[in-house]
Amino acid sequence: MFTTREINLNLKFKPDLTRRCVCCGFEIKTIYGEGEDKPWEGMWLDGTVDKISAGFGSELDGNMYIIAICDNCVRTKLKDGIIEYIGNYM
Repeated sequence: MFTTREINLNLKFKPDLTRRCVCCGFEIKTIYGEGEDKPWEGMWLDGTVDKISAGFGSELDGNMYIIAICDNCVRTKLKDGIIEYIGNYM
């Protein structure tokens, strides 16, 4: 398995494709491109980009959003108990 830094060196950056961390504003850059019809897909350097949707009970019920969070903020929010780790998909 490659580290993020090794991937960065071997794959061409596409610096024009970025998302900003919802917590701190850090720019999360794609290293292998976004999906054509699913912009949350792809490989992202030093962060996570995914979609979320508001469910029943929210004033935003039914709305869907693309959200990004950098690795540093994930670690901080885990440590503070604000987000919860539920497993690894691999």
